[in-house]
Amino acid sequence: MSSKPATKSDRIRALHKKGLSVAEIAREMNTYYSFVHRVVNRMQEQEQDTDATKQTKKQTKKQQIIELYFEQGKTVDEISALIDADTGYVYSTIKKHKETQK
Repeated sequence: MSSKPATKSDRIRALHKKGLSVAEIAREMNTYYSFVHRVVNRMQEQEQDTDATKQTKKQTKKQQIIELYFEQGKTVDEISALIDADTGYVYSTIKKHKETQK
């Protein structure tokens, strides 16, 4: 019997736990970076089951972006990874918020 994990997502989680980056996993498994990123991001969200995480999940993505950028000082790329959103969407949300604050 093989000790290989059952699903592609299981293999991704196992490789990430061994210390491989998202890009390394995507190359090694010949799959899309975005797919690997989503699997890893979901795994990390499940591991971080805190009250703060629960509160953040209740907010809309726009509210999360504004809070992470303006209050916590996160970068567009960091926000994109944290909430699993396209960087263009994050950037445009920040830009629109800045314009409304003028």
